[in-house]
Amino acid sequence: MHPYFEKLSPHEINKSTILTGSIGAAFDDFRYRIKPDTKEGRVYCATYSVLSYEKARDVEEREYAYDEAGVEEMKLWLQEQYEKYLKSRE
Repeated sequence: MHPYFEKLSPHEINKSTILTGSIGAAFDDFRYRIKPDTKEGRVYCATYSVLSYEKARDVEEREYAYDEAGVEEMKLWLQEQYEKYLKSRE
């Protein structure tokens, strides 16, 4: 699993209202966006490959429980999305 995803936890996610990250060279990178909703107990996660989430045309989104199990499931999905991104660049 990519080190960026390994470190994610409910506590780490809760440090921001929206957590974003990218892996790779600028303008050709894998990007992700994580938005926790503590009131609803959900985490919203998106992946894309354009400079901004709002302008991306390849956004894929998932929703997870905002607990250890949900975050672990989200991390696995992020890794799958990253591997799919890498294969598309071969």
